[in-house]
Amino acid sequence: MRNSSKEIDSNRKIKNKKSNKKSNQKSNKKSNQKSNQKSNKKSNQNQNQNQNQKSNQKSNKKSKKKSKSKSNQNENQIQKISFQEIYSKEKSQKIQISKLYQFPPQELNKFLICELLSNYKKMFQNEENCDFIIYAGKNNQKIPCHKSILNSRSKFFYENHHEKSEIEELYLPQFEYDIVKSIISFLYDSEFKFDLNKFEKYFQLSKDFKLTSLTIKIEKEVSEQINKKNVIPIYFKSISIESNYLSNICENFIKENINKIIEEKQIGSINNKELTEIIQLIQSTPKENRINLIWKLAQDWKNKFKQSNKNLINKEKYIDPIQIQEINNEIQDFHLIIDNIKNEGFISNNSRIQNNPILSPTDQLQLINQKNEELNQENKKLKKKNKRQDKIIQQKDQEINQFKQSIQQKENKIQKQKNKIKEIKPQLEIFESEIKVHKTLEDFINQISNLNENSIEETIKYMKQCPNNQKIQENGCFILQKFANKNEDNRNKLRNLKGIKRVIKAMNNFPNNQDIQYQGCSALWVIVKHNNENKIEIRNLKGIEPIIKAMNNFPNNQDIQYKGCGALWNIGVNNENKIEIRNLKGIEPIIKAMNNFPNNQNIQYKGCGALLNIGDNDENEIEIRNLKGIEPIIKSMNNFPNNQDIQYKGCGALWIIGDNNENKIEIRNLKGIKPIIKAMNNFPNNQDIQINGCGALWNIGDNKENKIEIRNLKGIKPIINAMNNFPNNQDIQYYGCGALWNIGVNKENKIEIRNLKGIESIIKAMNNFPNNQDIQEKGKRALEKLQKN
Repeated sequence: MRNSSKEIDSNRKIKNKKSNKKSNQKSNKKSNQKSNQKSNKKSNQNQNQNQNQKSNQKSNKKSKKKSKSKSNQNENQIQKISFQEIYSKEKSQKIQISKLYQFPPQELNKFLICELLSNYKKMFQNEENCDFIIYAGKNNQKIPCHKSILNSRSKFFYENHHEKSEIEELYLPQFEYDIVKSIISFLYDSEFKFDLNKFEKYFQLSKDFKLTSLTIKIEKEVSEQINKKNVIPIYFKSISIESNYLSNICENFIKENINKIIEEKQIGSINNKELTEIIQLIQSTPKENRINLIWKLAQDWKNKFKQSNKNLINKEKYIDPIQIQEINNEIQDFHLIIDNIKNEGFISNNSRIQNNPILSPTDQLQLINQKNEELNQENKKLKKKNKRQDKIIQQKDQEINQFKQSIQQKENKIQKQKNKIKEIKPQLEIFESEIKVHKTLEDFINQISNLNENSIEETIKYMKQCPNNQKIQENGCFILQKFANKNEDNRNKLRNLKGIKRVIKAMNNFPNNQDIQYQGCSALWVIVKHNNENKIEIRNLKGIEPIIKAMNNFPNNQDIQYKGCGALWNIGVNNENKIEIRNLKGIEPIIKAMNNFPNNQNIQYKGCGALLNIGDNDENEIEIRNLKGIEPIIKSMNNFPNNQDIQYKGCGALWIIGDNNENKIEIRNLKGIKPIIKAMNNFPNNQDIQINGCGALWNIGDNKENKIEIRNLKGIKPIINAMNNFPNNQDIQYYGCGALWNIGVNKENKIEIRNLKGIESIIKAMNNFPNNQDIQEKGKRALEKLQKN
């Protein structure tokens, strides 16, 4: 309705201006015709020219006013469109968009801001996609909202969500629901209304949320509503919330309107706190004006009490002069006035105000001077007494000093005895702890001396009860290892009773105890044996890390290195565990152990086995090469040519690691093809070595130079021998066909294979296993290559 009335007024103005313009134009034309018909004198011509200039200026002004009125009309039309048509749901979307093209850029920006705020408001009201909840009031009423809006508008929410992104709730029981909701709504649409009687709560919450603009807005709106009736409560509230802006405005208002404020509010209704603040306010005035101000206050209060017989001061709301003196000793002028009021009968519950006059300021000053003189005389008397007391005190001080010296001597003797006790105490504590350890160990040994089904529970129970007893932890790991090595059921039972957790904790609690580290690695090695669930459990309990730490902390302890390599070998079967071992840098200590103990067959065997299992991963293959882990495998095979286990795991490790092209080159450069061929020739009846040897030569032979190297080292013959010696072993036949297929690309190699009757071996394998698709496929490909020249 307001917009439509404004448009009507503007249209009326435009019509009036047009009519005035037409009338002025007609009058100008007539005047110009008459002036032209008159005399042709120069003076008249000049006058006519001046008149024409004036008329032209007037017409220009009117044309400018007309253009302004048109622009105002357009602006009004734009406002009408923006608030009535654009937001109207009845009109089509096409009409709304076409109206937008009429907007100037500045007005279009205003419209877009209004539209954005209205959308935010709808989003808040509809509670769409809310990801944060605020509980307000004593009943914890919900206010759903959005983290993104809160973070963008409030530093408080941004800082809290930035530090702890998982926070999704906030409890504000100390603030009323309506107050919290109005402030949160302000964050969405920048609209804010508040109750003046509760402005301090709105201010405090906006301050807590670090909304500087809102606190300033509240202060300004409150300051505009200050009057004689509410200035005092607003003043006290502004002090309680530490608003210097409001308190300063209130103080200035009180100083300027003190008499009117007294008329509005009776002294009997002012409580202790309010009266104290008024007194402090009076104290802040200059000293030369303070007495006159206080005098006026007292006279106004007394005259007001004379007019009413009911205005009696209650005991609870009256401030006694002694209390006022405690508040501030500097306002003695006001004390005298209060004393006079007290003498006049204001304090008694049943008395009424009498007509006795209050002392004038000059009389008050005289009384003050008299009291000051009396105080000076009393001070002189006190000084004399103090001198006498000082002498007595000095004598007593001397006696006390002598007594202190004697006490000090006794304390020195006691301290010497304490030092002796301190020297003996550690030895006693060690002795007592050893006794306790022996007692617990005796109980522990007695309980598990006869190993049975209940011994697992007893062992885990003692390890849990005595986490700081190293002997129990060591023996516990040993006993759990023995149980786990018996059968699969015990290994599952250990997992279910959280025995794995106890072993890992023992290793973590005593990282410098070699015995516990050895027994812990041994236990974890055996617990994961042929048990995939235990492998996963160790990774979930972060049990791989203490094994690696033990190997790094004790690099010269062969037993720990042996057990550590064995544990990582078994645990490294699982693909996720392979990745975890690499991430924890567990490959490096295996390689170091093999390099540090080249003559220890057990470490070499477990090291090759660990690298075989862990290396079955593309990234791990690269990591082993980068850490120069291929060389110790080849060295161990060369150092122990008669150890079938090392030859078996060595061939397997080179087979797996040789899958990478750069690793193939590295194996050839380190002369790693030769020990594979030697192993196959030395143990022609060992099927495992023959399988891994054929697999290794297949992988490593997938390289031009390596094919030549295998032929030069006479490596084709052991492949064909293996196929001939184990015609019923499908794995040997499959990997043998694959190796001959890869190696047979070279012409010289083809001739070598034909001469060694390798083609017949391939045909036999295909005839013996007609249903094995893998052997059939590899055999056909090998024959196709060998038949080509």
